[in-house]
Amino acid sequence: MQQISQSSQPDDQAYLHLQKKGIEINIEGQRKCTVGYPLESSTARNNPYEGIYTTWEWDGEKLKVNNDRYGIKPLFYLLHENEIIISSSIVPILRSGIQLIPDYPGLSVFLRLGYFVGNDTPFRDVKLLPPNSTLYWTNGKLSIESGNIDGCFQNQSVKSYEEALEGYRYYFSAAIRKRSPENEEFILPLSGGRDSRHILFELYHQGFRPERCVTLQYRPPATNEDERIARLICDRLHLNHDIVEHPKSWFDAVFADLSQTNYCGGGHSWVLPLLEYYVNRGQNTLYDGLAGDVISTGHTLNRKKVELFLERDYDNLAVELLNEASYEAFNRIALKSDFYREISFDAAVEHLKAEIIKHENCNNPALSYTFWNRTRRAVASIPYSIFSSIQKVHCPFIDHDFFDFCTGIPNYITMGTDFHDDVIRTSYPCLADIPYENKSKKSIYDRNSRRYYRKSVIDFTNYVFRRGFGKSTLINETYLARQVIKDLLTNSREQPWYLRRALYLYELEKQFTNV
Repeated sequence: MQQISQSSQPDDQAYLHLQKKGIEINIEGQRKCTVGYPLESSTARNNPYEGIYTTWEWDGEKLKVNNDRYGIKPLFYLLHENEIIISSSIVPILRSGIQLIPDYPGLSVFLRLGYFVGNDTPFRDVKLLPPNSTLYWTNGKLSIESGNIDGCFQNQSVKSYEEALEGYRYYFSAAIRKRSPENEEFILPLSGGRDSRHILFELYHQGFRPERCVTLQYRPPATNEDERIARLICDRLHLNHDIVEHPKSWFDAVFADLSQTNYCGGGHSWVLPLLEYYVNRGQNTLYDGLAGDVISTGHTLNRKKVELFLERDYDNLAVELLNEASYEAFNRIALKSDFYREISFDAAVEHLKAEIIKHENCNNPALSYTFWNRTRRAVASIPYSIFSSIQKVHCPFIDHDFFDFCTGIPNYITMGTDFHDDVIRTSYPCLADIPYENKSKKSIYDRNSRRYYRKSVIDFTNYVFRRGFGKSTLINETYLARQVIKDLLTNSREQPWYLRRALYLYELEKQFTNV
């Protein structure tokens, strides 16, 4: 595989703003740019490249934009009268001065799932380029050509457990070989789970030894099982092993996470110290286990959801999905009544149903929905938004050949089974005795944990008063004040769960006009 030429611009500086004024076109930003890491591949499906990327070129008359097969590398676009802005970060759009209004249907789903679906953003006129698409803008007119998302979920050839094991091993090995290090030192993230271990074992098996592995401590309270298991693996393979501490301030990490995930997901504040670690060491290559849990174990899927998909009972399925994260009680109490009416539960059901229906013709509609939404819109923001400064981000679990084979494995083989454990055990029998993290181990919420979150509550309180308490049109600040006072006066709650969602809404409100 070969890499095509790419821009060295960071995501928040890689943008193009075209504005038609009469017969003239005003231009700001990069006329030609590639962000991400496209790879030439003879086996790429419906696209000459694998890898995750977006690329654009303005030739003076026509703008042409392309993205990867999965649409995982964000490309935001805003069409406003006779102008268009495109960027892999939402920041240039926010800086443009163009008035933005809320996308209430999109927000109604986001404020219950914790991530946007389809190509939604918080803003009605700002959208994400769909997967495997080409966007054209000529003489002020926009058109988009997109491939069908269900084309990736039509494989029905896998018939048995042994066939699934054999194919998984073969295609994963090939995926790593395509993404092998190119005479470079690399550092590999390692947890106590399956995906990062599988990547490490296969790299090691093919003769590629990381310079070291690194494990991130989770914020308190935590068991540090990742650290314990990763240490066992590194000792066995005689690899150097670094430990990165959790964010020093939870409030600061949550705040930074909002913009780094383009106000489209969040909840990834825990990973920011790992980004700092990579940047400080000048690392240009990252291996990430994106989609490994979904493909290998049917993560987040269960029999009830699968049956609702197959029965096409989309009303009950939407309700089931929207209630999973248990955010509705917060929404009803913590949001201003006018705002809540705009993003009501009924509105969320209708909007989510429209997204669910897009997957009804897939061989595995439950897996298709989960991948194109939770994986693409939420989880992928770690490697492809937060880690956007890393030049080469490799995600072998979404290699085209591997992905197409594994999405044809029936749910009964992967969902709720030890399938991925069996793949690893049979692929690397000499390492099969190394245990996995003990998820039943209980974390201890101690005095230091209380101090950690108490400081974040204090920082949050100062933030609210600096912006002006009582001015929000989205948040019921009386309710919020009661929660803050309770946390400052008592130790009855482990974590200020309201902080992340309230901070998101406060920061989002700054971007809206006429709300």
